[in-house]
Amino acid sequence: MAANSALRGAQYVAPWWRGGSVFWALMWFILRDFLRSPWLALNMLSLAGVQLFLLGPDPSRSQFFSVVYLVTLLLAGLNTMGIFSRANSAQTYAILARPVSRGNYTTASMLAAWLVSIAGYVVTVVLAYLRFGPQMHQASDPGWFTLSTFLAASIPIVVGVTFAVSLMALLSAFVAPFFVRLGVLAVIVLLVMAFDPRSFPIEAARPLVDKIPPLLGPIAGALRYAIDSPPDAIAIASVIILAAYTTTLLALVLWLSSRREVELD
Repeated sequence: MAANSALRGAQYVAPWWRGGSVFWALMWFILRDFLRSPWLALNMLSLAGVQLFLLGPDPSRSQFFSVVYLVTLLLAGLNTMGIFSRANSAQTYAILARPVSRGNYTTASMLAAWLVSIAGYVVTVVLAYLRFGPQMHQASDPGWFTLSTFLAASIPIVVGVTFAVSLMALLSAFVAPFFVRLGVLAVIVLLVMAFDPRSFPIEAARPLVDKIPPLLGPIAGALRYAIDSPPDAIAIASVIILAAYTTTLLALVLWLSSRREVELD
């Protein structure tokens, strides 16, 4: 009787625990698959290029975080693109151990891309501290190499990485149908051209484009939160607006995934 009771107890697994274990196993599979792909080499070469070519012998706070912010966001977009490019492959479907919902697959893929990108940023910071930190190198301005500086400057970078991951996930064929992706790209092109309406190809519509506010400005304005000490009101507002953009994109990605819900088997 005791053996039967133990057997029954071993067979029951709470649904929330079973779902969580499947999600983390899926996320680990996606992450491991990424680490075995050429995308890892691209990340390593990019991080090496930052250290060798983009940072001077004594980088200032402005130079360092400007370069790192741009490179990290670009890598976040590329990593997300690389992960979602494999989402519809037969190889992915074949090695999944059990049915997984599209929403879970999307979330796990985005989390894997986010973790890889943040790990790259952490590696860049550690290498920069070893090269330019006050203990290893007499820099011209060693005062900004402090833990509090890097923690504060990491806020816009983390938000920017999440924004890049959410945007590229929205542009993937696995998440959004063709016309949604086309519409998103059209909006992005229009907002970019709004910075200089003279570049808009339809001359009659240039006055209307000129009235579009710089909605993409917070993406660049958030960088001021990292390079200014203390950050001004514009920098703080840019980070908040960028976080709002990110939340909207993330919600849209999850909503589209739920509407296209299928079982991957």
